[in-house]
Amino acid sequence: MLRRRLVGASSLSASRSVLRLRPALRFIQSCNMESRRTALVGASLLWALTAQTAAQEQAVLGQGNVSCGSWLENRRGDDAQVSARTAWILGYITAFNQYGSKQQGDVSGGKGTEEMTAWIDDYCRHHPVDNLYRASAALIDEFKQQTGR
Repeated sequence: MLRRRLVGASSLSASRSVLRLRPALRFIQSCNMESRRTALVGASLLWALTAQTAAQEQAVLGQGNVSCGSWLENRRGDDAQVSARTAWILGYITAFNQYGSKQQGDVSGGKGTEEMTAWIDDYCRHHPVDNLYRASAALIDEFKQQTGR
């Protein structure tokens, strides 16, 4: 008996949900094929933008979360953080070399640490609220353009 009541309650809840959706279903059924196609395209674009945004949001660990403003501030002095942050950038580039989509050697083309950190300095001057992760990703993009990767 208890089971019948639960089943009855869930079917009642389901039928209420359908009743609430009925106006929307009628509207969809009354739309012509072109409107349905437009709605489908719109929904697809929204999904694609959401997926792209989710893909851009990476789990960034350690020094990659430091703002470009902090990077520039610490670079002025002889701060110990500069070494740790530089090592993070070099590790990020090394990881790309190891695990990037095309493993073809050093994406930097053999550039030295000073040249790479100077590029990061310039990027950070123009994008002070970005973090080191974004600056490092932009550096790799620059390298890829230079090397045709």
